Amino acid sequence: MQAFLRLSLACTFALSVACGSIANKADAGGGGDDASGGDGGGNVADAAPDAATFGMVTVNVFVGGNPAPSVAVMYHKADGSYIGSMLTDSNGQVIIADMPVGGAVTAPVSPYGDASTATKKFLTSVTHVQLGDVISIGRSTLSGSDPTAGTMSVTMPGTFAGARTYAVTVGCNTSTTATAGASLKPVIQSSCVPSSNAIDVVAYARDGSGNRIAYSAVASVPLSGTAPNMTGSVNMPAWQTGLGLYTLALNNAPADIQVNPSFVGYKQDVRVDAPSTTTTSVAMGTGLSTPFLMIPGFFQSTSVAVRARIPVGQGTADSYLAKRADVSPTAANPEQVSWDLTTDLLQPPTSVTVTADTVTSVAWSGGTASCSDNPSLDSIIYAVSGGVQSTGITYEWYALASGTQSSPIALPQLDPALAQALWPTASFDSTAALVLLKADSAQTYDDFRLSDDNFGLLDPMPDHAGTRCITYGGAG
Repeated sequence: MQAFLRLSLACTFALSVACGSIANKADAGGGGDDASGGDGGGNVADAAPDAATFGMVTVNVFVGGNPAPSVAVMYHKADGSYIGSMLTDSNGQVIIADMPVGGAVTAPVSPYGDASTATKKFLTSVTHVQLGDVISIGRSTLSGSDPTAGTMSVTMPGTFAGARTYAVTVGCNTSTTATAGASLKPVIQSSCVPSSNAIDVVAYARDGSGNRIAYSAVASVPLSGTAPNMTGSVNMPAWQTGLGLYTLALNNAPADIQVNPSFVGYKQDVRVDAPSTTTTSVAMGTGLSTPFLMIPGFFQSTSVAVRARIPVGQGTADSYLAKRADVSPTAANPEQVSWDLTTDLLQPPTSVTVTADTVTSVAWSGGTASCSDNPSLDSIIYAVSGGVQSTGITYEWYALASGTQSSPIALPQLDPALAQALWPTASFDSTAALVLLKADSAQTYDDFRLSDDNFGLLDPMPDHAGTRCITYGGAG
């Protein structure tokens, strides 16, 4: 499941009401009752809100990479019950003046910024919202893309004995050629441009099997101009040998599993080098040793990760383990990381089920205690999909929740006027996808809720290091 939730700083809770549409307890416009017994006629209680439990939250909605006006944003109490809805203004924004602490917001778009259509309906919810949050649903870039920042003109070094191909990585984009000394123009992706606007460039000579046998590297090549027309140029120095060996040893597989180890190098807090191995089968009780060759002394930090596909019931589940490591091996001094797959790799839940009655909920059970039991989790991402065969309409609902939630976990209650069109629970069978996230101790649910990458936490970027249990499957 690859989806994104993006924090926008366009308007903080302290700005004036001119920033966007505003709803408060007196004009929330919905049908929900408040905790003391509302009138059910579209208003919430008229009493002044308690400053400790109500406050301002800003929601920005994007469709197709652009702010989306006239989109209904629903907001909910902490228990998921519906309070009201309001339309985004011309800037795709609403400001909820009296949002209850721990509540939720929902919009009928996908986390990728895809709009609902006649045949495909989307919903995205963010729960456990805190006062002062500025949350965006959808992406402020084109759906599913990393926008182009510009191009880099690279002149590769000359021939290296035994090389069949040559590759250069600019940020996180790689270009390959069979011609020594070639002039290449790789594209620079926006997500891999550091704040210094100076890019690190690495090149490798590869043998006929694709193994790295030499390298060339230049740090901090300056970029000029502005995105999407930034430019830079560099003449890569002569090839060097002596790549450092970094080995990931995986021992004692808990079952006959498939694993995909990977290594990522970071500099200036962006990904610079990301070689990865192909998926390899490992028999129960055995292990695997995976070598990675890296430029000695070039990276600020590295991350090694393993994605394992584990048999669960009639299907499979994924478990993902990533760790940061500040290492700098040389040819003379290799380094190794060893993991025991039985103890280090968290086992996903053995069962994921969906109940879709008046309220849709997702339940899970089994698996390693530290991944399936709360409150050891940091965040939970869950998605439910379904369809109505007679109409051909499909439905997808994504939600992000705090790891303090325990199974089962319910999706928020929708605006009664929109529920039948967006989520006719009585009309279709559902399947669920569940991501249970246990990150390192530096991370909290607040970090994930307001980060650029809430729904895409499978990539071990520096601020997302840790372990993940990912489970797919289950029917209701």
